[in-house]
Amino acid sequence: MGVDLNMDGYQISYLKEPEYDHNVATKGYADTKLPLNVGSMQRAIGLAENRISHLGEALHENDAVRRSSVNEFYLRRDRSNWMRNNLSLGA
Repeated sequence: MGVDLNMDGYQISYLKEPEYDHNVATKGYADTKLPLNVGSMQRAIGLAENRISHLGEALHENDAVRRSSVNEFYLRRDRSNWMRNNLSLGA
């Protein structure tokens, strides 16, 4: 399959338990198998060559942010971004 599958609002039902790493799993299976402790992740996610996409705006201090947000709002060490306003050093 070379394109996304559009389910047009329908769900996939009656999945078997996955036999191999690349098989699809039900939410119930994932809820019981993921290493979660009180709703927070306790281990790293191995992404290999994959990436996380479609991030929303960061709302909390420890939220992930999009690269475009970092490039726009933070100074970079390679000096490819510059300050746009005065820097106030007053108390």
